[in-house]
Amino acid sequence: MDKNKKFYIGLEKFYKKKYIQDYATAFADITGDKNPIHLDKEYAKRTILRTRVGHGMWCAGLISAAISQELPGPGSIYKSQSLNFFHPVRENDSLVVKLLILEIRLKKKLFVLETVIENQNNRKILDGEAVVILPSLTSTDLA
Repeated sequence: MDKNKKFYIGLEKFYKKKYIQDYATAFADITGDKNPIHLDKEYAKRTILRTRVGHGMWCAGLISAAISQELPGPGSIYKSQSLNFFHPVRENDSLVVKLLILEIRLKKKLFVLETVIENQNNRKILDGEAVVILPSLTSTDLA
């Protein structure tokens, strides 16, 4: 862990990623989730959404990336994650994952994080709460 990084309740970090259709194809190949709403343009045109949309769980994977890279960072271990979906991700959406420390439990080396993903229009795609362990956490890491 970066010894200059200090953790405190209210600390917020961000992670950005642009969604492209190739991600839907790759995610479908990896997971087997080949729902046509994600992959078939003609099928999607006939749905309430009118266009292909990204897999919700691909978006959830961005939270994992943000946790491992930004907050608390490398070495983090997921304990749990809740998810509430609000709006679909569409091709070429620029997404921002926001992580906010709600709670730190030093004895358990644990963080409770608010997790939110928004698109380029500040439209909330999903939110939830993550519980993450950082095995290397010590009192010297706290602000």
